[in-house]
Amino acid sequence: MAVKIIDVDRIFEKQVRSAMMSNKGKFTEDEWEDKIAGMYSQFGKTPLEEFDGKSPEAYYGSFSGEELASALKKHVTSGVDVSTYLFDALVSSGGAEDYLIAFLDDKNAELVSYSVNILAEKKSDKALKIFLERIVCDETNEGIREAMGEAVIDNAKELQNLLLAVKGKAGKGEMYVAEALARCDRKQEIFEYLTGEFMKESDNNMIAYYACLLSEYGDDRAVEFLKTKINEPELDYAAYSELKNCIEELGGECDDLRDFSGDATYKRIKNLS
Repeated sequence: MAVKIIDVDRIFEKQVRSAMMSNKGKFTEDEWEDKIAGMYSQFGKTPLEEFDGKSPEAYYGSFSGEELASALKKHVTSGVDVSTYLFDALVSSGGAEDYLIAFLDDKNAELVSYSVNILAEKKSDKALKIFLERIVCDETNEGIREAMGEAVIDNAKELQNLLLAVKGKAGKGEMYVAEALARCDRKQEIFEYLTGEFMKESDNNMIAYYACLLSEYGDDRAVEFLKTKINEPELDYAAYSELKNCIEELGGECDDLRDFSGDATYKRIKNLS
């Protein structure tokens, strides 16, 4: 039997509206937020007619990975919201991985996005390697690149050797590679890469970004590179402040000797203070 295509959230919303009408004026908005969270948790365990007398959790948990993956695609293509219960069942299923990986090449961006998020939750080794391949490909959709990039960053240590192999030649995915490597174990090759990317930047936003990565990486040898960059005359106040914070976080010191009285960001901050 195929998985039913059901708008689970609509059923739950109907129950919430009924509960709110029955208890009108009894609870504040904040109290209702707490109650609704508890109701949703209980809802997943409650037998419902729409699920053949099973609870949403038990219903989706009774299907194979292939059946759940097929249901995911049907929900998306039919415009029916994918519930947390279907999502969680796919994460837990041992047989859904290959079907979700196949969806990564689907033309439906929403289906690809769901597949990326589920595979990321599953921490699929096979999928994470594919994510890294895709984020360094300039043709990858930017929204998909971002979702895949976040998964790669979250699993950086497991992908360290593969990340090292693509560093410096990752194209539009270079920022994700750099951020992932900043979360890896100390290694001279990584330190030289991060400081190199930082020193060659001329854009203020990117300078601040790489400074934060150096701070996160935590090697105090980066202080001398940060101090060199902080003295560049083209640096604006926002980037300067970020570099100063990063220097101090790494145990260094930085004197406030620069005059930013003509900087627009500096003026806005001073006017607010």
